[in-house]
Amino acid sequence: MKKFWILMIVPLILLAVCGQSYAKLENMEPSVSEEGYWELKSVEIPKPLGKEHELGTLSRGHGTYQFTYTAEIGVFNYQCSYSWTEPQKRYKAGRGVDLSISIEIVPGGYVWVSRGPESMHNYIIAGFEPGKALRSSQNVADVRVLTSQGEIIDQSESRQVSGKFPLGSKGDRLSLYVSCYPVGTVWYKYEWVEPTPVMEGSFWELTSVDIQKATDTSSSQSILERGRGEYKTFDDNEKFRVSYSFAEPGDRSYAGQSVDITLSVRIEEYIWKGQFNHMGGRIDAGFLPGISLKNPKGLWAAGVSAVNGKIVVGSDSLTVAGKFPPGRKDGKEIFYIQCDKVGKILYHYRWVDGD
Repeated sequence: MKKFWILMIVPLILLAVCGQSYAKLENMEPSVSEEGYWELKSVEIPKPLGKEHELGTLSRGHGTYQFTYTAEIGVFNYQCSYSWTEPQKRYKAGRGVDLSISIEIVPGGYVWVSRGPESMHNYIIAGFEPGKALRSSQNVADVRVLTSQGEIIDQSESRQVSGKFPLGSKGDRLSLYVSCYPVGTVWYKYEWVEPTPVMEGSFWELTSVDIQKATDTSSSQSILERGRGEYKTFDDNEKFRVSYSFAEPGDRSYAGQSVDITLSVRIEEYIWKGQFNHMGGRIDAGFLPGISLKNPKGLWAAGVSAVNGKIVVGSDSLTVAGKFPPGRKDGKEIFYIQCDKVGKILYHYRWVDGD
């Protein structure tokens, strides 16, 4: 087992840098795009951690970690949880992002026996890639917990950390991360959106949003809100839970203007005891009736699946696109986002004739 002093020097700097084009966070010159904004395009969540002695999960805003070790005199057990507020969908250049990050050793979740690990150490940290951490007013970036030989030295810690989105220009991408050691890192992927030119004339205007959620039953429950959804079903000791997230169409669009929507789905929990044999979830979007948005390869839905206790596809994300139809006097259109077994959100548009 590693000694206590070794665990105290776990590096906090993320070393992996994706080979994409990202905006620089410092020394940026003003550009003609100052009226643009950063828009969240996708959220990448790593697969659950599952290896000898260790289990861990991450979802949007929450994570768990457990270490179990069986010694001759008993079972060593250690559990902690992570939580954080998620960033918003859009940020203007120079606007601050404020996140609350927390970590806690689960009450009753630390049972130490000799020959188990001498110490346990976990932390959560957030920031912009590469390596620019969000910090508190005291210039502290992370929160952490610590144990040593049966004693809990730091049970829990919470902190609000902040930073600012930089200026951007056309084609820039930027990642905001939340890293939960040692489970993994959740990535919030932003892209710079240029200001929409002022267009004279007629347009499609969003007038209302209708949320049609599925009815809960004695063995299933669902959540459907603007931007997210969740479905879970349970029976005795079995459980299946899937989450959805999606971008939304704009408040105003012109005839022929493209609408690009990122759809994501993820299996959050799957406990199988012999009944929940074929499970899954799917999300799609389009215009009613029956005009689906698709990606360049013709795919129209993001989906996950699990069979006989094994997760086949644990998460999926897809950006689909389509165009608003031509306008017409007194015209109406309905844009939909549909989450399997959860329901459908309808965005009602009306045609507004220009002068």
